[in-house]
Amino acid sequence: MEQVWERVWNWVREDPIMFATLAVAALIFIFIFIWPALILGFLLFLLGFGPMGIIANSIASFVQSLLGNVPLGGMFAHFQSYAMGGYGIAILHFLIRILMGFGVIVFALMRLCGTVSQWLIDLMLFPQHEASPVVELRLNKTT
Repeated sequence: MEQVWERVWNWVREDPIMFATLAVAALIFIFIFIWPALILGFLLFLLGFGPMGIIANSIASFVQSLLGNVPLGGMFAHFQSYAMGGYGIAILHFLIRILMGFGVIVFALMRLCGTVSQWLIDLMLFPQHEASPVVELRLNKTT
């Protein structure tokens, strides 16, 4: 167990910015996962979804004027239901948690396949091979 803590401490000393970034990201993740209403409710209010309905002269009122009659079960209806304390709360909290879980899985896979992803990035940004014949033909046409 001491070796694990020693390795962690060495990593923190070697790359404190990465450690701080991951620590803040983890805290934000936990905060949003446990209390999604604090973030989502605030964002929806900023967009114009209020507890008494759509707020006048807001982004939501503009979108509603474009949509006309809002379809039942659409995202706009879910957002309004959420803001007014209806069924949208359960649906949007569930969606947020699913998306966050998916994000964690993608992050873990990227971390596990770090060497492969770094190889792909290097290949795309800094190719080590000659230009393909198609690229050479395009270059010759423009000159």
